[in-house]
Amino acid sequence: MKIAILSDIHEGLNRKKTGADIMSVLKKWMEAHLPDVFLISGDMTAGPEKSLNARSLTG
Repeated sequence: MKIAILSDIHEGLNRKKTGADIMSVLKKWMEAHLPDVFLISGDMTAGPEKSLNARSLTG
């Protein structure tokens, strides 16, 4: 069983600092590695509303 754990993505802050679309990078990684379980802990974004909108990696 493959388990992937990711913490504190801070999507908006990382995009500002690196210019990378972390959610697209994460989606490609997930498609390539196909973990059986994927856990996200910590902050996905700078605020709860943005985190709820960012929770879908399907598009």
